[in-house]
Amino acid sequence: MSDAMLLWLRSTIEGDKALAERLGGEPISIDAGAMHEDEAEHIQRHGPRDTIARCDAELALLDDFIPIVEELDHIAYSEGLGSLLYGEPQQRLIRMLARGYRHRSGYLAEWTPEATAP
Repeated sequence: MSDAMLLWLRSTIEGDKALAERLGGEPISIDAGAMHEDEAEHIQRHGPRDTIARCDAELALLDDFIPIVEELDHIAYSEGLGSLLYGEPQQRLIRMLARGYRHRSGYLAEWTPEATAP
């Protein structure tokens, strides 16, 4: 698992959370008359409050599975230690989490779970 993928994934999740927090972290009130009912429901389900909860859960997964080392005010992941502590199922889980962001700028196809499947 590459350091680049882990740094990109954490940064992407933290960015989503920060934006949701700037929006107040409250449910969104939608004027359903201005759009299709399904569109309004989708926006409400993925509003700031739910985004913050999802991001917190995803960041907790990263914290549990990937040893974090803080050096010189930036986050570095100990890839060698990670490969000793966490086997293929855990690494695949992180790749699957990253795949949920595959349409975001910076995602690399080599990070897909399928790229490392046996």
